[in-house]
Amino acid sequence: MKDVIFDDFQNAVDESLLRHKSILDIMTKLQESNARINRAIAKSITNCGCIKLTAEK
Repeated sequence: MKDVIFDDFQNAVDESLLRHKSILDIMTKLQESNARINRAIAKSITNCGCIKLTAEK
């Protein structure tokens, strides 16, 4: 029973991974995306003032 569930899961993952076949590729792309988001947020706060940041310790 567990083998059948695992096979179904593996097939679903194979269908989902169209471009990146390695977990390392996926992790790298995720880190790159996070870096872009962080830069965009920092730029929005400092350059145009689109976002207001209120922080306390």
